[in-house]
Amino acid sequence: MKAIQFPLIRVTLAFIIGLFLGKLFVVPPVLWACGILFSALTVGVIHYYTRKFIVPPYALGGLLLLIFVGIGGMRIAMDNPQRNPNHFSHLLKKSQSCSLVVRLESQLRTSTTRTRYVAEVHQWNGQKTMGKIVVGFPKNKQPYTVGKLYGVTGVFLPLQPAVNPGQFDYSAYLKNKHWYGQLLVARAKSLAPPQKSIPAIADGIRQTVHQRLKKHLNESDLALVMALILGQQQDMNADLIQAYQKAGAVHILSVSGLHVGFVLIFIQTLLKPFPNTRRYRRVKIVMVILGLWSFGFLAGLAPSVLRSVVMFSGLAVGAYLRRSSNSYNTLFTSLFLILLWEPHALWDVGLQLSYTAVFFILWLHPILQNLWSPRSKIGRYVRDLLSVSLAAQLGTLPLSLYYFHQFPGLFFVTNLLLLPGMGVLMGLGLLSVLMAYLNWIWSPVLKLVQWALDLMNGIIRLIAAQEEMVWSGIPMNLTAMLLLYGIIVMGVFAVERRNFYSYRNFLGSILVFQLAIFGIRHYHWQEEAWILFHQRKATLIAHQQYDQYRFLCKNNTALMTLEAFALSRWVAPASREDMRQQRFWLNGKKIALVDETGRFPKVRPHILIVTNNPRCGPESWLRRHRPDWVVLDGSNGYQLRKSWRECCYQLKIPFHDTSEKGSFSVF
Repeated sequence: MKAIQFPLIRVTLAFIIGLFLGKLFVVPPVLWACGILFSALTVGVIHYYTRKFIVPPYALGGLLLLIFVGIGGMRIAMDNPQRNPNHFSHLLKKSQSCSLVVRLESQLRTSTTRTRYVAEVHQWNGQKTMGKIVVGFPKNKQPYTVGKLYGVTGVFLPLQPAVNPGQFDYSAYLKNKHWYGQLLVARAKSLAPPQKSIPAIADGIRQTVHQRLKKHLNESDLALVMALILGQQQDMNADLIQAYQKAGAVHILSVSGLHVGFVLIFIQTLLKPFPNTRRYRRVKIVMVILGLWSFGFLAGLAPSVLRSVVMFSGLAVGAYLRRSSNSYNTLFTSLFLILLWEPHALWDVGLQLSYTAVFFILWLHPILQNLWSPRSKIGRYVRDLLSVSLAAQLGTLPLSLYYFHQFPGLFFVTNLLLLPGMGVLMGLGLLSVLMAYLNWIWSPVLKLVQWALDLMNGIIRLIAAQEEMVWSGIPMNLTAMLLLYGIIVMGVFAVERRNFYSYRNFLGSILVFQLAIFGIRHYHWQEEAWILFHQRKATLIAHQQYDQYRFLCKNNTALMTLEAFALSRWVAPASREDMRQQRFWLNGKKIALVDETGRFPKVRPHILIVTNNPRCGPESWLRRHRPDWVVLDGSNGYQLRKSWRECCYQLKIPFHDTSEKGSFSVF
């Protein structure tokens, strides 16, 4: 791969390795700085004495790259706000009622009951502090403004790890973004006017556009315009988003290179009347850069937006200087700058998908073009569209399977039908947003926008309705994902080089992948397991028997919990049973259930499971039988859990509450 030969790309890769090492090993920044200083001194000494003795070139280059590995490790070690003694996380250990002074920074997706924001904490119960938090205001109350200072009271919920096997770890997601908890607001009071900052100004513009377009567009079309043009998906309908995912068109909803490219064309079209003299060319490049970055701030500067803005800014500057810029260098320069500013963005799913898609497009698009050379312009257009779509899908396929466990089989059809008209839709959308901000609404434009959005949504729903072409429930872990990337890379080399060694490596990578899948399945299927999940006000049990599981449920069944469990263990569901069964045997251990009837087992069990608030006192039975474990699930009330915990503590019987410690497993 010739792209790796560029020095800047090697530097970026070394920096990324440093970020991974810094994330894996908790090392103080001082030690990283000492390693960087030692490497730099070694490079200086070698460079000084190079004329006196022979030094292999790769040794000097390796030491230089080692410096950037150290810079990456030190950067991520420094990017930890909890190192500050004034961070609010040092003031609490569990859920509690509190009074805070916060400044809203950005809005998140609205839940069914809450309007959520990211906020900077200024005071905690009267004490000055710092740190970021997710604030949930009651929905349909007074409007809230980004940049404004609020005094709020409510219940603080600290970060809690995932409680069930295979479940999405929301606490790790928040921690990666340096948001260390959630506050459920009961009362809020405005304390100061909005701060004059770029995010506050951008949010004010978005709110102005939203309010003015709200009078002319229906709710779904307005949410789609805000998502397509300004990157705001807070009000998007969940069913519509799922339809876009099934159709393989979710990239249309996320502002990325496609959208920023259209914005660049839109700005250049507006600047065409200016003459192409040297003086006006300077004005044009300044206007282009300002326009791109203004759009980036309006779209919230998500990783995909930031990457696209940096890339297109570099291309615009290169065109102004009349110099051809290497696409790989531009791509990795933007990645290096983003990670230098926000190192934890490396673990952002959007950034990973965005950069992987662009890299594979730059790499595979020329190779795929050479496979087919149609003579007509329409044929070449279709070829380019298909090759770009295939390159992007191949590049993001392992990541998509790893994070979402599904693959849209009709992505070719979606891109062929939608992408040709995206330029017109983006132009109309930008024009409607500009008109709304200037408070000059021209009805024909909005009618065209509404007609185009209805047509696009109709196509999306028609394609998403073909359920048999959406392959979901595909298990994938980190090892399988990396090996699948190996198959794709070796396959591209085989298509490009077409020799014996490339074919051998391609077939070898497939064999290694199959052996790895066999080993992973054997690891998960070699034991029988019994799992009591944590479900709020419900009971859910799964009994895994090698490559299948049967589940028992009562009250509300959380199918997503079972799907996540099956994907994490590479097993398939077998059957569903009711909760009449009260006794289980597993590897010589007797498991007994006590439900709302309050009927205790007459024979001592090894494990006693308490569900659905049984009406009985536990002390006398526990004194007589003394099980090895007493386990309560989420279907029990707080007072009952408290009484059972105290009783087990007095009798020195091990106690497990799934609401505090997560699921309970027996092997």
